[in-house]
Amino acid sequence: MGAGPIWLGYVAVDDVNDLCAKIKAAGGRVFKEPTDVPGMLRFAVVADPYLATFMIMKGSAKPPDEMPAPARPVPSAGANCMRARSTARGRFIPAYLVGRRAIRWIWALTTNISCFKIDGVQSGGMMTKMAKTPAPFWLYYFNVPKLDPCVEAIKANDAQIVNGPMQVPGGQWIVHAVDPQGAMFALVANAR
Repeated sequence: MGAGPIWLGYVAVDDVNDLCAKIKAAGGRVFKEPTDVPGMLRFAVVADPYLATFMIMKGSAKPPDEMPAPARPVPSAGANCMRARSTARGRFIPAYLVGRRAIRWIWALTTNISCFKIDGVQSGGMMTKMAKTPAPFWLYYFNVPKLDPCVEAIKANDAQIVNGPMQVPGGQWIVHAVDPQGAMFALVANAR
């Protein structure tokens, strides 16, 4: 359909149908109406008012008992960062994703970047889309134990570093990269 490669993430929600209605009411779009994958999940492909696309899902299968628990809460560093046209207008987006949980906005780095915490845990942020970026998108940050070995692996596997490594407020280190297909992603670590 002419779209370039992107990472498209799933956001776990309590009710896919209800959230699709809220997204539409807030000026977003539903590209794929709620659909069941029998025995696994119910999902929909949606977009915010700037057409930054993501998926929502609710699992229907019980996870296996042997599945290990994450070493640390995922939102603390595995945050998503959305590039929007206007951080002020885009600030409503986490509200319909997290329901009544406590959201606190924190301004950091520049007036173009807005970060938020959910229930006191830094969970993501938004920034004004750069002029050369063709469309708004969600940038997914993957938690890694140490950054430098991953940077070397990226370079050795036909991917490219486009920004960083750099230290961000709070002491963590990040890097932005493009995978071999041209889709952008990011890594975050507590150490280099």
